Amino acid sequence: MARMADAFCNSMMIVVLPLHLAGLSPKDLPLPVETAASLVLSVFGFVIALIQPLAGRMADRKQSYRRFVEMGLMVLTLSTAAFLTAPGFMGTLLLRLVQGTGLGLTIPATMALVTLHSTRENRGTAMGVFTSFRMSGFAFGPLAAGLIHDRWGPSPVFALGAAASLLSIGLVRMWVPDDASRRLAKPEIPVLEGEGETPVVDLSAPASEDDDSKDLSPRESIWRLRLLGAAFFVMMIGLASLASVQTQINQRLNQGATEFGIAFSALVITRVLLQIPIGALSDRFGRLPFVVGGLILLGPATMAIGIVTATWQLVAVRMLQGAASAAVMTPGMALASDLARHGSLGAELSITTTSFSLGVAMGMLISGVLTPAIGFQPTFLVVGSLAPLAGIALWQVMSRSLDGS
Repeated sequence: MARMADAFCNSMMIVVLPLHLAGLSPKDLPLPVETAASLVLSVFGFVIALIQPLAGRMADRKQSYRRFVEMGLMVLTLSTAAFLTAPGFMGTLLLRLVQGTGLGLTIPATMALVTLHSTRENRGTAMGVFTSFRMSGFAFGPLAAGLIHDRWGPSPVFALGAAASLLSIGLVRMWVPDDASRRLAKPEIPVLEGEGETPVVDLSAPASEDDDSKDLSPRESIWRLRLLGAAFFVMMIGLASLASVQTQINQRLNQGATEFGIAFSALVITRVLLQIPIGALSDRFGRLPFVVGGLILLGPATMAIGIVTATWQLVAVRMLQGAASAAVMTPGMALASDLARHGSLGAELSITTTSFSLGVAMGMLISGVLTPAIGFQPTFLVVGSLAPLAGIALWQVMSRSLDGS
């Protein structure tokens, strides 16, 4: 619930910032609105991606994950409140850099805390519960931003976002224990004699231990984390590509910010509903089949955005994207936590979370650049083709490694 509040803040920015830029005078906005929006939205993800590896290593070294979460949320609160000064394009870009820095401090530490407070047997369920609460904030943020902006403009949206982020700090301090040192002394992943901290993991088998488990060296674990990171990267390109073309999609469908917020939230609400049961199923039947299946489903769901002609169609397509991303995200993050070694959780989990952030940034940038160049429909055809290719490649590589190739 603590991270649900700051997710509410972050998701509001996705809707309100393009509208804020569209309201600037030509003197204050030197670029086309779609290009400016793609830059402002994508720079946030790039900064998060740059900060996370360093933040993960520092949190591991200090063994105080909650402190990094609180620090990052404070930066996010102050930078969100600063939007009340109604900055121009350069000021907006600078504040997004600061916002990205704050959120980047929180992500590896948050994932480390979730990993420390779960076991391999229930980690899919635990990730489902955590991400469902967090995504609830993303579900209602765009809807609230659209409704408030249509009635009162951007300033109340920024004020509410800052208040939500401040609330998140209080909830973290009240409810989240920071007992990393106690948990790290008792790693729940089996350790083989002479192999240091090598985890025993089978990537496609159920989460419970069995006789067919594979012994992965630290290098092999890192390699698999990078493959998962590539899958998250491609997934987020498809999901985030809609954000920077809000103006165009609203014009094509003759809709306003409220309708766009409803369509944007449809993806997240679907994820919230499906993540816990999918996580539980991945604990029972294995992680990899869900990840690959979700990536394959995401392809046609993303391509369909280019041909929708009504708001209800956009909502339906976003729900399909939500189902696909739930199948990728929850089992995928549980698998990443299975692979990460205790003592370096922040650094190793930052591999996947950084890929996630880079995918968000690239998705917004790609759609913002390609749409004016090749058109709306071809852009989503290109973006949608990436996920099935990534799913097939992931299955080929992971299944071969499991067979001993």
